Amino acid sequence: MNCSQARKILYPESAKSEVTTEHAAASQHARECPDCDRYFHEQRQWSQLLKKKAGIEKAPDSLRKQVEGAVSPDMEAKSSVWARRHRLALLAGLAIAVVLPAAWLMWYEPSASFFSDMCRDHARYLSGQADVRSAEPEVVEIWLRQQTKYAVQVPSLQDATLLGGRLCHLREKPAALVFYRKRERPLSLFQFSEDGVNLRALNRSVIEGTPIWRGSFHGYNVAAFPQRGLIFVLVSDLREGELLELASEARAQARGF
Repeated sequence: MNCSQARKILYPESAKSEVTTEHAAASQHARECPDCDRYFHEQRQWSQLLKKKAGIEKAPDSLRKQVEGAVSPDMEAKSSVWARRHRLALLAGLAIAVVLPAAWLMWYEPSASFFSDMCRDHARYLSGQADVRSAEPEVVEIWLRQQTKYAVQVPSLQDATLLGGRLCHLREKPAALVFYRKRERPLSLFQFSEDGVNLRALNRSVIEGTPIWRGSFHGYNVAAFPQRGLIFVLVSDLREGELLELASEARAQARGF
């Protein structure tokens, strides 16, 4: 059993997975594989961070009583400049406590879900079902540019074999999808307009002075960067560090076009 198969079986919570023969094999793989052990550890940390940031707690009774008292008729009648300011401060604090977590979720969730869907697309095309098959970057570029009207770039990635590309749609957003293989592991490079997609839904890293955004969804790692109005996203079950290096290499080449 390889890393990709084990992560699909155990994701998102290995302890809650159905106990089957496949689950036992996947659990054994995860225990013996340093990469998978680190992957599930990072997933648990990310889940805890998300719950911490997204949690919406009920306002304390003392604060609610103060707010209710501040807006009562008796208090209104006796209000002074200081009392009005105090009341507004309490109301603002209550609003912030309730609204900000909800606003954060509304900002975060669409982009995070977008990257999650991208990983599902990667899994759908693991065998590299290309519309244009070629190991020549120029051939794949020309075809994808005609289909998307984007300035698609097809970088030559170290120790990775170019297979071809296809047009796909991510939530009705057209995207160029380039297929590679590295050590027999599928590697996808998505390129699409940056409109409506926020990279801050991922975690930020800096590779050789260049910011690269990273994340993990459905057992796959993601490494992304913006360039000239497009977002480039590499998706694979390769180790995160290796994928970040490939993303840094791709960005350096994209800058040179």
